[in-house]
Amino acid sequence: MLLAYGTVGAVTSPLLGHVTSAGQVRRVYAMAAGAAFNAGLLLTLAWWMPGADDPAMFYVVAGCLGLCDAIWSTQTNSQSAPLAAPFPGPGVAGARPGAELNNSWIYSN
Repeated sequence: MLLAYGTVGAVTSPLLGHVTSAGQVRRVYAMAAGAAFNAGLLLTLAWWMPGADDPAMFYVVAGCLGLCDAIWSTQTNSQSAPLAAPFPGPGVAGARPGAELNNSWIYSN
């Protein structure tokens, strides 16, 4: 399941970053689509009763969670990375938002 989560996230994050940075899709619409998809996934998880007869659904749900995480991490990093530009460090390169605030002071001194 973690392989499905990571693979979908690794494929969709750069793809979504390219689409939004090229101006093909505005960031607001990408975030709204991510919110709608995440809400639908939460409703699915609330109603779905896991069973041994449907093992593929575990991978589908994990892949959908990877897609939601890719949308949120790509869009929030693209908003928070310019704020940390005066403080270069390895945390700014591709970490989660907030990680650059925890680690950049170590490398910037």
